[in-house]
Parts: sequence; structure tokens; C-alpha cells
Amino acid sequence: MAQPLHLMVAGHTNVGKTSLMRTLGRNAAFGQVANAPGTTQHVEALPLGQREDLLVLYDTPGLEDAMALREHMDELARQKGLQHWQGEEKVQLFLSSTRAQYDFQQEAKVLRQLMHSDAVLFVIDVRTPVLQKYFDELALLQLCGKPVLPVLNFTLHHPDEERLWRQELTRVNLHSVVAFDASAPPVSGEFTLYQTLSTVLQSHATVLQQWQQLIKEQGQERWQTASEYVAELVINAAAYRLVIYEGEQGEALEQLKEKVRKAEQKTIEHLLALYGFTNNKLQLSFHAQVEGRWQQDLFHPATLQIMGIKASKGLATGAALGAGFDVATGGLSLGVGTVLGATLGAGAQTWRHYGSRLQQWWEGKRVLTVEDVLLRALILRLYLLIGELNRRGHGAQGAIVLPEQAEETWQVAKMPEPIEQARAHPEWCAWGKLRTPRDGWRQAQHLALAQQLQQEFAALLPFK
Repeated sequence: MAQPLHLMVAGHTNVGKTSLMRTLGRNAAFGQVANAPGTTQHVEALPLGQREDLLVLYDTPGLEDAMALREHMDELARQKGLQHWQGEEKVQLFLSSTRAQYDFQQEAKVLRQLMHSDAVLFVIDVRTPVLQKYFDELALLQLCGKPVLPVLNFTLHHPDEERLWRQELTRVNLHSVVAFDASAPPVSGEFTLYQTLSTVLQSHATVLQQWQQLIKEQGQERWQTASEYVAELVINAAAYRLVIYEGEQGEALEQLKEKVRKAEQKTIEHLLALYGFTNNKLQLSFHAQVEGRWQQDLFHPATLQIMGIKASKGLATGAALGAGFDVATGGLSLGVGTVLGATLGAGAQTWRHYGSRLQQWWEGKRVLTVEDVLLRALILRLYLLIGELNRRGHGAQGAIVLPEQAEETWQVAKMPEPIEQARAHPEWCAWGKLRTPRDGWRQAQHLALAQQLQQEFAALLPFK
């Protein structure tokens, strides 16, 4: 069995070390992130994926005065007659000195942890000027005799600065460098980071390969679970029905909005927890205004199939008022239409199967349902959110803003068959119930819809 890899994260103060830790550990609650120096005061361990037997990261305080420390260590080495190549001995000599407990307390914590680690990720904020103090910090870490991998942070909008830092690092013989923006990591950025690390840490190549495989498996599991969350919401919404009197549309529409609002918010909370995010405000940048319309709800084609009749026989369509309104959820604004669904029917066979519901129609009652266009918008928005969560670093502080994207395809594409089936089974809706209805056919349609949605939005999946 391979030994666990102990990987330390170090760097100057306020360069994003804890943000990198959060992103690699998929833990937005780890440590403390603030736009101020000296936020991290102590060494803190973070087992990746709760696997202490595989890979453990160590967050460390920021290095502050490497130049003065190098001069102090050189003086100690001169007094003890140490040679320039005796780096580890120099570090141990410093750690046993009085000044390590007072004047250079932060640096001592970093060096002490590195002596017990296998390698170090040296985080660099590329937005800062290339200064000698950063190379003094690198020189201190290299004294410990452990591999050092520079990680260039905040590179997304600073390509020129990234190139400059790479050039300067090459001048000091650091050719293995990784660009990894902790707020917006590149697609497959983790694989690149660990693959590069394995080239300078070949003794732990097996552990790094295992971890890369685990990352892929976990990503695929999250993708599947996320799709199941979305499918559950859609099945419930498609199956939802509310019987009302003709004059109750306004109040009933508000009730439907509240149902959708709460159900979508619950799904969003599940997705945030699944991807390891907490306390994030959500914003939506697109607003699709779609005029509502009446639709055949009771006599949906799937329902007609159950009833054993064809849509062309014995069916009269009732026309009614469409209503448009705005659904706001968790800071998101969803401008879509929803409609009242009702029907007129004819024929003895229809009466035998659905006489009580036709009686409701003749008594002046109507059936309120969630329109397809709303389901399309919910699906699209939630998958845009999933895509953003896949690309977002856990150290990011701003709101999650969904990109603008047209809905034309989803407005005209044929609705998935599981949604059609849910229309015919109002008992499948779990809203207001203590638990999800236990129905084998419902479960099969739920999983089928989740699988179809995964295929439809496969481009959002970073792990192929």
C-alpha cells in the first residue's frame, strides 16, 4: 500500500493559499479567507476527500520577511561552520534558535511543517510585481530539500503577468510551473496540477494517479446526482395539479408560484451542498418572457394512451386565459410564463375513465398545472448553475452569476418522455408530502429523465 502524500501550501501573505486549499478540497468552509494579510496564523490540515490515507494538504501562515531570515540563517551557519549545501541542517539550526520563537515565528511554522511534508505548492499571485522577496521565500523553502512546485494564482484575466512570472521562475531553474486560478480553476486544472507534481515527486506517483482517478470518479458521481436532483424537481412539477374554481385563478397562481419557488430553492440548496458550496448569493442574468396559454392537461397524449382512445376522436379542446408572472427564487429572477390547464372532453369511454374529473369541469372547476415552458426554463437554469459550480473555485467570494444563454432550443424541442408520463400521474408529485411517492414506474421515469438530461447537457461535464 502506497504511503499517503503530505502536501504543504505556502507563499507570501495574502496570495490565495487558503483559497487554493478550499478549491482542491472542495470545501468552501475551510479556514478563513479575507482580502488582508496574515489571515492564516497556524498550520491547518485538510485531508482531501476525507482520505487521510491518500493525500493531506497543509495550509500555512504567510511568509513575511524571508530576506532578513536568510541573513540570520547564513550567520547561524557561519558560526556553526555549515557548508552552503547543508540546507536541511541550516533549517534545523534555525528552528532550534530563540529567534524562531519570536522574530520569525510565522516562517518557523512554515519550515517546520515542510520538514515533515513531501512537497510544497508555492502560491504566487501573478498580479503582484516580480520582486526579490518572493525568490528569497523560494530559496528558504528549497533549503528543506523537498520538491517545490510554483502555482500561479489569479491567472484568468492576467495572461501577460502569467507569462512574465513563468519567465522569471525559469531563470532560477524552476521549470515545472502550474497555472491554477483558485477562484476560477481551468477545466481539468486539477489533473494538470497533480500530473505536473508527479513529475517532480516520482516517489508518490502511484498516490497521485490514484487521486486523479478518484477525482474523476467523484466528478462523475456528482454529475449523476445533480441530474437526479433536477429530474426530481421536474417530475414533481410536471405531475403537479391543483383543482380550482374558475374565479380562483389569481390566488391559485400565487400558490403555484410558491410551490415552484420552494421546490426550486430546495434543489438549489441540494446542488450547492453537493458541490461543497455554502453561503453563496445567486444571480441570474437572463430573463425569458414567454406568453402563457391554456393547454390540454387532463387529456395529455400520455393520458389518452392510458384511456385507450386516440386524440383525434371524441375530444374537444377548451380554450382559456393564459397568465404570465414572475417567479423569484433565492435571488434569481425567472421571467417565464405558466398556464392554467383545463379540458373539455366527450365520449362514453372518456366518461368511464375520468367521469369525476369531467364532472369537476361542469361544476365550474379547472385544473392548474405547471406549463412545459416553465419546466424547460427550470431545467436550463439549473444546468447553467451546475456548469458554473463545476468551474467555480471554492475560495471565490463573489456571487454565482449565471451566463446569458438563449432558450430557443428548449422552447421548441420535444419534451422528454418521462415528463409526458408525469403529466398523466398527479400522484407522482411529492410536494406537500412527507416522502417521495414509492412507485416503481415513477422511479424508472425519474432515472430515465436524469440520464437523458445528463446526455443533453454533457458539454458541462469536465470529466469525460
